[in-house]
Amino acid sequence: MSSACTATEITPLFGHRNGKGDLVTYNSSLIPIRPPPAPVSPPSSVIELNETPPLSSPSSSSSSSSGSSESAGPDCALAKFDSLLTRIQPESIIALALRTHREWSTAPSAGTVCTLVSPPLCGSYNLIHVLDFNDGIKWVLRLPLKDPGSRRLQSEIMTMHFIRKYTTIPIPDIISFDSTTENEIASPYTIMQFNDGTPVCQTWWDESGPTPLEERRHRILDTVASAMSQLTQFKFNKIGCLEFEGDTRSHLVSSPKIGPLNIEQEEEIRQQEADHNGAIFKSVGPFDSSREYLTSLLDAQIIEDDSFAIGMNRLLRMMVESLPLSRSMTENESFVLTHPDFGGQNFLVAEDGTLTAIIDWDNVQTVPQWIGCRSYPAWLTRDWDPLMYGYPEAERENSPEELDAYRKYYAGRMASLGSAQFTTKSHIYEAIYNASSSPACADSIIDKIFHHLFPVEDNDDNYNPDTPDLGEVVEALAEESLEEHMENKVLSSIQELLSLPEETPTTTVTRHLSTGKKLWRFLRKWTGATLIFALSLIPKWSGILNFFRNARPRTDVSIARRRV
Repeated sequence: MSSACTATEITPLFGHRNGKGDLVTYNSSLIPIRPPPAPVSPPSSVIELNETPPLSSPSSSSSSSSGSSESAGPDCALAKFDSLLTRIQPESIIALALRTHREWSTAPSAGTVCTLVSPPLCGSYNLIHVLDFNDGIKWVLRLPLKDPGSRRLQSEIMTMHFIRKYTTIPIPDIISFDSTTENEIASPYTIMQFNDGTPVCQTWWDESGPTPLEERRHRILDTVASAMSQLTQFKFNKIGCLEFEGDTRSHLVSSPKIGPLNIEQEEEIRQQEADHNGAIFKSVGPFDSSREYLTSLLDAQIIEDDSFAIGMNRLLRMMVESLPLSRSMTENESFVLTHPDFGGQNFLVAEDGTLTAIIDWDNVQTVPQWIGCRSYPAWLTRDWDPLMYGYPEAERENSPEELDAYRKYYAGRMASLGSAQFTTKSHIYEAIYNASSSPACADSIIDKIFHHLFPVEDNDDNYNPDTPDLGEVVEALAEESLEEHMENKVLSSIQELLSLPEETPTTTVTRHLSTGKKLWRFLRKWTGATLIFALSLIPKWSGILNFFRNARPRTDVSIARRRV
């Protein structure tokens, strides 16, 4: 596939899915735009507000594919969405829902009733409304806190459609979307299919139900690995968001190119809690290499002017420069699609652990393979993010030993699906990526990795003066006075830790399984053939026995006579 940055502006689109299941998109420059109507209450026969949400609290057993790590009721931080809640009235949402339902339905009915579930749900960047129709249809309306821009929203929608078309990954179907404000609610929006299921972050700890907990956990990992491994079929030569060319009116989406990606600006992160304005994203890239990508993330960080901060940043850069290239042994560097937030809140499963939906594809992009679709799910890597890891104090945390066992199980599953070369160390690669993209957790991750390489001895008798000390190394790096032998020791240890594992061990399971199958087929084939041959000789057994019974031994005399 070709990959290039397109500098031209993308014309805003809006569209919907028709009754045949086709994604119909319209170019706003080609057809007249209907001005947004004033918020007028529709007839009472078609509006109904339900004050009892069908989705209960986070401890319940049901959720929807609303996206953006949603939660319900009082646990949801709705305060930052006050502007949306005030500006967009329920009547406008109902009008939009009914109009979309009429366009989508193959047999529109004048008696359609839409129930707007209240209170709404919310996530980090989206306000979520559940739309429940009296014909059994249930949809989810997602309203972004800030206008994502037409390029970003179109990339997300078309990438989801691209993945749905070429894989069997369970992604919510997009019913309708509009990247402009020229609609009933005067806001960009996405309407998508409602999917039943429970987030993994709840199911992982739920010991109720007929399925044993350990069996459910293994099925979760099996089905998640099966879904994510399908993304390995797509390879790209740049890091960025997918953009699509061709006829946007067609439901057939093809020819993806790579355009800029969106990163959150750090100075805005510090003010989010105060002003409730949400994140501010800036457009960067695309990038030709994984090292260029992570270096750009580091360059965007604001480093405080003290020796500790400077030294820690330089130590992190040593780790970034030691990361492997995003390629197998015989390939050029290439990149893959993956879910932008591989957390348990975005993966919905059935009671037995079978994956039912993957939600929240905001800012989906291509990434290096070592943090790509073969990497570990985030709930298996929590011990490598000390700022977030609450074991043993937290009630719902796996121990490091348990997480390591689950990682080995997941890597084995990935190996059986093709390769685990980019899986076995992905928790370490992910930690370095998180430190590069999230300054708040950088120091704790650097400390974790450094002391993984150079453990601190509890017993003074085991003290080794040659063991690097983090404080001393950081101070020396800040002052550019780290002795050469110490720098070489630290650097070589980092390079060994981050080196890409050989492919051979990751394919052992698959090779042994295929060898066993071949041996069984051989035995089954030739045992059957031998038996058939033996049975075919039964009528001739008497003649064969008489032959051996009357046979005379050959003697030296008889042999001599023949020679004469």
